[in-house]
Amino acid sequence: MRSCEANQQDLLAAILEGKGFQSNPGGASDQFRTPVAPDKVFLMGYSKGAPDILSALAEHHDKIANKVQCVVTWAGAIGGSYMADSFYELIKNADTDLLTGRLHDFLQLLAPNVTRKGSLRRLDEYDIKGGVYSLTTKTRAEFFKQYHQILDELNIPIINITAATTALEVPTFQMADCLNLTRYDGNNDMQVTQEQAKLKIPMAAHAAMLHGHHWDISYPPFPRAVRMTSPNLDHPFPRKAAIIAIYQLLAELGLID
Repeated sequence: MRSCEANQQDLLAAILEGKGFQSNPGGASDQFRTPVAPDKVFLMGYSKGAPDILSALAEHHDKIANKVQCVVTWAGAIGGSYMADSFYELIKNADTDLLTGRLHDFLQLLAPNVTRKGSLRRLDEYDIKGGVYSLTTKTRAEFFKQYHQILDELNIPIINITAATTALEVPTFQMADCLNLTRYDGNNDMQVTQEQAKLKIPMAAHAAMLHGHHWDISYPPFPRAVRMTSPNLDHPFPRKAAIIAIYQLLAELGLID
């Protein structure tokens, strides 16, 4: 819910200081856990997390590149999203500050069993326009043009893992978006195309294309009460097995112990 540039600060705090938020089963916590600065790290970014990571590496490589062993992108919106292009045109002149201020109440109406009091944190830092603008194809193309050589010269392996689905495999209310992306790439994941989920530099490699839509490969099943009668919200993709496979691959490549 912020721009890639704004999110760099959280990434720097995690990489340099080991600083992150406390786990809170009842909702999100604003309390930082006791930080332990890591020696080496590998970074994994899902969806917008991928351009967030690449943005931090490009602009702060002098501070963090020596700690980063590798990067894994997981259905990353590296090249932006055509959906973001359309959404930004809708909101660019809207009063999103008003929406942000009432975001918790708004989500309570949409998903009362999912969004509990305290489940959203740092609302005062939300920047919906900035977050969506970061994901427009124009913004990501400009970023690539400016920083692709720097990212390549860091000699940090970047492993891209993408996903693909069909219109009949996505939630009903996402069918139109999936079909729209099919005009660009039949192997889209209902949010980004294959090309948008890859980084085209020599230090990057496309490791796999998973069978699932953008939410399948990351989210747990949606509660029945918020499915709006839509199918394809069970998300049966074996996420734990996929994470284990990533660790094994990185260990075999000698990137982690």
